[in-house]
Amino acid sequence: MPSLTYEGDYGSSKFLNQPRTASLTLNGTLPTGPIAVASAKAVIYVDTTARPYDYKFHVAIDGGYTGDLTYRFASTDQVYYVDVPITVTALDPDFPCKTISTITVSDLSDYSNRVRIRGKVKVIVNYVNITAPTPPSNIRVNGETAINLEAGTNAVLTWSAGALGAYDSNLAYKVKLYDVENDSWTVLTTTTDLTYTLTAPYTDSKSYYYYVSSYTPHYDELSDTFASIYTFIQLTAPTILGGGTNPVYNPRPMFLVTLGNGPLEEYLTLIADGWTPSRRGYPGDKIYLRKDRSYSQATETSITITETDERMRSVNKTLAIDYAPPDYTNPEIIAGTTIVHAADITELQEILADIRAAYGMSEFTFTPCVSGVTSLTLWVTHITEIQTCILQIRDFVNAWDTQSPTYAIILPTMIATVGPSAAVMQQLRQIVTML
Repeated sequence: MPSLTYEGDYGSSKFLNQPRTASLTLNGTLPTGPIAVASAKAVIYVDTTARPYDYKFHVAIDGGYTGDLTYRFASTDQVYYVDVPITVTALDPDFPCKTISTITVSDLSDYSNRVRIRGKVKVIVNYVNITAPTPPSNIRVNGETAINLEAGTNAVLTWSAGALGAYDSNLAYKVKLYDVENDSWTVLTTTTDLTYTLTAPYTDSKSYYYYVSSYTPHYDELSDTFASIYTFIQLTAPTILGGGTNPVYNPRPMFLVTLGNGPLEEYLTLIADGWTPSRRGYPGDKIYLRKDRSYSQATETSITITETDERMRSVNKTLAIDYAPPDYTNPEIIAGTTIVHAADITELQEILADIRAAYGMSEFTFTPCVSGVTSLTLWVTHITEIQTCILQIRDFVNAWDTQSPTYAIILPTMIATVGPSAAVMQQLRQIVTML
């Protein structure tokens, strides 16, 4: 068994009235790899000046490692090398054998006036070499050595267990990500499990390599095999509000579009025949899509919208359009002549409900207006609610894409109402075709 010897000198011989400390120097060279200590002892050079007694020594070295010995000298005035075993846990990898610098000796027997330190002292450490662990193997992502994985999605990394080397302890695993493009390593986790749930980095068309190492108090042994993923970002269709089963009443309707998923920091463009987007945008951006020209009559048709990224990948979405010019029971309201009926109020309420539903807004609660039941005293309530509902729609639409103010809805100032008014009804009918 290999050993290390540390030597020191207490200086001139003196009685051991007080604890004596000596500096230690390694005689030889340290091993290059980690070691575990099997045993250790201190060799102390002492003599006596009186008849035999049971002398008790206490020895302490760096790190709190100590030893005690009761020793009876054979005769007086004799010189002895006394071996004091140092208490060391079997195969202790924490023993400071590479940093021992001092040793202290004190007398526990109250005979310090009869014991002298001759000066020379040694600490002898017997050790074994701690060997490296076996790295893990069979590293896989979702059971494969290499897979394509959509950015941002999860996968399970698995591996077969490694094994501890001789005299080492506490085996764990480090999962490491290697980014070949940036030549960088990232430690993702340290675990005792044999699995790790990873999330594919949010990049497009890029490879990553996953390694696992056996990690112990003394070694970090990287596997020489790995599993790799190739990330991609799936182009997805945009989300569109404003069409579909709900009719639109604006002859030049506008859709509210949330661009689909795509490569980060790369523009997405919308193309639709007869329609113009407010701008290009990044994935998830909110933009407008507006018809180039007004419908001249009621129309049921569809629109195919193509979303394209900078790599010329594209995805289509088809949306139904039902342009329905408002149809009123009382088509013309003339001041001083036309009587405003309950139907004139409820028709506006229904049109606004359709518009809100098309834009994905919450339902507005109107006060019921019932023919022959609702008093004209509720006129102001009905009109105020309709105006409030209109302003909510305007504000919702205008907040959709603040980078495109030219597409904002600009409404005239609402006419104040104190009683039935043809002007108020005419204005409201005009406004619903602007939403």
